[in-house]
Amino acid sequence: MRLIQLHEWKDLVRHYAITRGEVIRLITLAASFALILSFATISTAQTLEEQVDALVIAFLATIIGVLVHDAAHRIVALKRRLQPEAGINYYWLLFSLATMVLSKGALPLFFGEKIRAKPMHPHRLGHFTYHEGTDDLGAIALAGPIASAGLALIALGLGYIVGESIVFETIVRFSATYAILTFLPLPGLDGLMAFFCGRLLYAFLFGTLLGYFIFIQTDIGVLGTSVLALMVGGITWYIFYNFWEKNV
Repeated sequence: MRLIQLHEWKDLVRHYAITRGEVIRLITLAASFALILSFATISTAQTLEEQVDALVIAFLATIIGVLVHDAAHRIVALKRRLQPEAGINYYWLLFSLATMVLSKGALPLFFGEKIRAKPMHPHRLGHFTYHEGTDDLGAIALAGPIASAGLALIALGLGYIVGESIVFETIVRFSATYAILTFLPLPGLDGLMAFFCGRLLYAFLFGTLLGYFIFIQTDIGVLGTSVLALMVGGITWYIFYNFWEKNV
């Protein structure tokens, strides 16, 4: 594998750069998620100061989570010579907001993120793929939820190092939930495209992310959470393989 030359890096950065429209969409998505995340607290807060504090902390957690999730998509797309574009699936976002209102914040859903990728036209020569392939879409889709789970683990570890922090706790809660929700095999979500990387890989990663979502909210630490999450992933893979994949 040859190294990328300096002039090629300049072209890649030019295509990789986030546009103003993407910045607006990412901020809109993070702000919507912050409202969903903090809605239950805001509804029961006694003062305006408590409501503002809850919303600010939630926005800090969601903007970090959304940017990390999107950055993972972008890095993989860049690696595959694809130009990423962050967007919003307004149908899913409205569904999340409607669920927030109907459940009074008891059921926070963070649907609405959308990523698209298209070929970098100046880099077509020498590459035999003129359109994004299913393996490219699958790899890009996998990156986001995995990065969100990684962010949750990092925040969990930092929480143990610096002591209890509502900011780290909120990042953990949002990122772990965001990872598993976006990995669901539903139209318009990362999980549906992740099937392109293989059903068995999807089964293992889904079980692992589900394990992270469950155990990261307990007090067993980073190592304990990781081990148990991987065990859940292995069990999910085994069940899927023996009861479905072998019979297909």
